[in-house]
Parts: sequence; structure tokens; C-alpha cells
Amino acid sequence: MSPQHLNILLYSIVALALIISVVTDFRSRKIKNVVTLPTIVITLALRLIFGGWGQVVQEGFVSGGGFFSGLVGMIVSAVVFWFMRAGMGPGDLKLMAAVGAGVGFPSVIFCFMGTGLVGGIHAIVLLLWKGEFLHTLKNMGKRAVYKMRPSNTMSVGYKSQKIPYGFAIALGSAWGIWWKMMH
Repeated sequence: MSPQHLNILLYSIVALALIISVVTDFRSRKIKNVVTLPTIVITLALRLIFGGWGQVVQEGFVSGGGFFSGLVGMIVSAVVFWFMRAGMGPGDLKLMAAVGAGVGFPSVIFCFMGTGLVGGIHAIVLLLWKGEFLHTLKNMGKRAVYKMRPSNTMSVGYKSQKIPYGFAIALGSAWGIWWKMMH
């Protein structure tokens, strides 16, 4: 299988997982393991079977469509989302790990950029739609002041807003892959 055909197959599998995850995230606020975990296993297996191990090139970057590219993409995605997990569920982390396994490294970096932009816009639009934008800004200010205090004995009561982040991951990943392919 040629590298182009392998990429088309991998992107198609990831796209299917993203579409299913967006639907389940909007309906039940859950991204299902039955979607994300098989996506990770299948994309990594296809990378190994048709792309080989891949190669590490100059400065430690992974190149090609091989297994290592998907593995590094998956690990980087999981680690980044682990540290950004405030307001995100474990399904979001696993979905981004599936994207990383499918698109590989360094392509997943473009997906992160797209996801961050789409997620920010999505959150602002959703908060404006619900009429909670100013309330959320006020709570962010309270949280910042609370974190800067030398003694955090004061209790801050704020309600956290949750958004279905699967949409941002899907649209942002599609945008990131499109951007990478066009540039």
C-alpha cells in the first residue's frame, strides 16, 4: 500500500471515529471507549503493517507513516490533554489520543492548533448563547485572585461550564489536517 493510500485509510478511520464521537458527545456528553480504543489499536496496527516501524530522523523527529509516528502522536496527544484536562473528560483525552495515533506526529500538532482555535470559539459562542459569558468572565477573575492569594483558605463558589469538546476536536483536527496538506 502506498503512503498516500495509507494516509487516506487512516484519515478515514479517524474521521469516522470523530463523527461518531461528536454525535455521542452532543447526545449524552460521553465519548465512548468502544469508539476511541479500537480506533487507536486499528490505526497503530495499520501503521505497523503497511508503514513499518517508521523512522526517527534529524533532531529526534519521527517521519513517515509508520508505527512510531502514530505512537508518538498518540502519546503527545494524551500527555498534552492530560495537562489541559480542566473541564475535559477522559473521553476527550482518548479521542485526541486516537487522532494522534491516526494522523501521527508531527501532523497532530496542526490538529492541536485547530482544536484550540475551534474550542475557544465554540466556548465563547456557547456562553454567549446561554447568556453566561459575563458571569463566566467574573468567575475566571475570582479564580485568578483566589489562586494568587498566599493562603487559599477562602472558599470560592463558582459553577464550571462544560461544553461537548468532541465537536472542537473533530472540527479542529479536520482543519489542522487540511492546513497541513495545503501548506
